[in-house]
Amino acid sequence: MVAITAVASFAIPDFSFGFHLRLMRFIFIFLGYIAGFFGIALGIFVYLCILTNLKSFGVPYMAPYAPVTKVNSNGYFLEPVWRREKRADYLNTKKEKAQNHISMKWRYK
Repeated sequence: MVAITAVASFAIPDFSFGFHLRLMRFIFIFLGYIAGFFGIALGIFVYLCILTNLKSFGVPYMAPYAPVTKVNSNGYFLEPVWRREKRADYLNTKKEKAQNHISMKWRYK
């Protein structure tokens, strides 16, 4: 595991992002040393909890997957772009509909 993360660290071109991954690599190595697989799993769980609470420009960082706000088709299984009638729920827009009911009327004539 240490060798794979060391080789993978050379694939990151940005220094600040590489520094973050290097720091996380040492944290996960330390957790694995202390508690084994349970420590690594606990570290991943804590890291995912931090990512789900993070927001960028008012939108959750892990949106549309977490946190789940409303069950609609803006998640794992997406419709084609031309059939999407509603905006994503996590955007918190004033108007829920993005366009008319049938946006491509020429297609249905």
